[in-house]
Amino acid sequence: SGDTVIGEYAFIRITNDNLEKITPDMLKEFADNVVADSGYNWVSIICDDGTGICFTGSMYYLGTYGNLDNEGCITEGIGNITLQSDDSFKYEAY
Repeated sequence: SGDTVIGEYAFIRITNDNLEKITPDMLKEFADNVVADSGYNWVSIICDDGTGICFTGSMYYLGTYGNLDNEGCITEGIGNITLQSDDSFKYEAY
């Protein structure tokens, strides 16, 4: 009916050049301050070419890099970005 909210998501849009400039420390800060405990169904960083990072379920410790739809959901995963025990993120392509 449009009266019931079953979930919410959040996203930011950036250029591919800016995504390439994000350091692991910057990604950690984003995950800690925006993603963790946000209550969103997912949080995405969407690039201008349709790729980006999606933190499904607002899991701050796991992001998927790949092709995204217009709402920031992964349509095709290319790799995972996982939080390591030393608080750094590691990217692994599929």
